[in-house]
Amino acid sequence: MATAADLMTATVPQAHANGTVADAMKLLQSRTWAEVGHVYVVDNALRLAGQVPIERLLTASPDIRLDALRGDPPLIVRAGDNAETVALLAVEQHDADVAVLDESSRFMGAIPIGRLLALLHEEHVDDILRMGGLAAFHPAPPEMGGIAQIVRARIPWLLIGLAGGFLAGGIASLFEASLKDNITLAFFLPLVVYMADAVGTQTETILVRALAYGRVSLGGAIITGRCGRPPHRRDRGTVRWSLPAGLGRGEIGCLYARNHARLDRHDRDVRRQPGTDWTEPSRH
Repeated sequence: MATAADLMTATVPQAHANGTVADAMKLLQSRTWAEVGHVYVVDNALRLAGQVPIERLLTASPDIRLDALRGDPPLIVRAGDNAETVALLAVEQHDADVAVLDESSRFMGAIPIGRLLALLHEEHVDDILRMGGLAAFHPAPPEMGGIAQIVRARIPWLLIGLAGGFLAGGIASLFEASLKDNITLAFFLPLVVYMADAVGTQTETILVRALAYGRVSLGGAIITGRCGRPPHRRDRGTVRWSLPAGLGRGEIGCLYARNHARLDRHDRDVRRQPGTDWTEPSRH
């Protein structure tokens, strides 16, 4: 799995905070750089103190200190951070300036914006292929592959869906007697299917977003039930309201089903009484 260190380049200009614009310009002209959007300001221990945008440097007087020209702090990541997470964080914060530090917080280099865009494009293509039922080892579009390749890529997902349908049908058959006695319950089966699909889709969306931004450690969450990082504010709100909403809808459905079951029992009792002139009661 690619990390921030794999995307990073160390050939970026670095200067001391006490240096001047003239010193920085002389440094820029001394060699060819892989990335020159910023001049990174460091201290004597190579710890990052900030950055100077190149546009400020070009318009400043030669004797001005770099410390006075510092811009907004860059997005700081660690060398071992997941590369896709770093790219998504840069997009989320609208920041093209990504500085990479080692475990001792010393400046190692920066990630060029072109590499971030290339990584995002690659991941988006992979995600679209997966949504279409193509695994990572089937990168070619369907029209470029043979029939056998397409069938091999799609059949496993179709079989999983078929097995899930059989499982749901088997579970529903366990309640056959209840459905015969209260036929009204059958009307709620589409609602149950819809709610299960909606809840599952929402859960997948929240989990995938949290995984993509590194807010959840999937292995730790499965084993210990804990997340790697605190959930996002939107995620906490979703979790907070999911249980009350589910309980409320379940209670409404339960009351509705009980009311209809009571009316059905009343109808059967009336029909069983001898000599009763039974007519369909109004349920409104």
